[in-house]
Amino acid sequence: MKKPALIVLALLLLVFISIYFIIPEKIKTTNAVQIDASDMNVAKYLVNKRAWQKWWPGKSNTQDSSLYTYKNMAFTLHDNTNGSMPALISYGNTKAGISLTYNSIEEGSCMVYWTVEMQTSLNPVKRVQEYLEIKKLGGELQDILRIFKKFMQADSNVYGFTFGIKKIDYEYMMVTATQTTTYPANDVVYKLINQLKNEAGKQHLQQLATPMLNVHQTDENAYQVTVALPVNKPFSANSSIKMEKMVLGGNLLQTSVNGGPGNVKNAFRQLKRYQKDHHLISPAMPYELLVTDRSTHPDTSQWHTTLSWPIF
Repeated sequence: MKKPALIVLALLLLVFISIYFIIPEKIKTTNAVQIDASDMNVAKYLVNKRAWQKWWPGKSNTQDSSLYTYKNMAFTLHDNTNGSMPALISYGNTKAGISLTYNSIEEGSCMVYWTVEMQTSLNPVKRVQEYLEIKKLGGELQDILRIFKKFMQADSNVYGFTFGIKKIDYEYMMVTATQTTTYPANDVVYKLINQLKNEAGKQHLQQLATPMLNVHQTDENAYQVTVALPVNKPFSANSSIKMEKMVLGGNLLQTSVNGGPGNVKNAFRQLKRYQKDHHLISPAMPYELLVTDRSTHPDTSQWHTTLSWPIF
């Protein structure tokens, strides 16, 4: 009877010893995801505690931006370091240190890593439990990374607008311009537009799209106001109206905005930021497509504008 018992004890001892060799004293696991976003944009939402509330799939504490929960996990964010967000996670009976980091791998693309590191128990049974919990935890963290990726790759989340590429489908434009000392009022803009429309009528030209507007501040009290009208064929220019050509089939980076000049300026800032983040080059100046006739709709909340920027 003693011999079988000794064999069992020896086997148990062998199992315990094996656990110490198989499961290391310190468990470390890493989950990763590739995100098509610039490192600056990723950093904005990753290493800023309060910014987590915009993308976090679980619950957050509005009074304390360090506390977040997801399913049966509780996260306590620490002070961020350069390029990383360290935290403590509680998951079941397990507490572990985690770190969310990122690095740029190519233009407009980043890798984001979630690393979990934990000192295991000396108790072999508990060590196995901890090992199994850490492995299960990795799957939950991968889900959160996928949610963060989906958030970051939606333009409306990062920039506040949705952007698209449209092909240029007109070639000839009637263009005129003027100078103003303040941001141009509607009557100034539509006086120029009506001038173009009248000339287009005289030369039997067909208008192909809504009027185009570019306002460029050249000095503290100086604005260059340029308007254009896409037309169907070449025409005779004069001293005040010139003909310009677009690259037929070229690309336009576009977004839409509702509201007055303040909203338009903000949309242009985000359009420029998007262009920079995606390393797009512009061969020509951006412009507004005046979808709403502002001369008949003085209420700026009713204005709908499409912003266009030629790119390649």
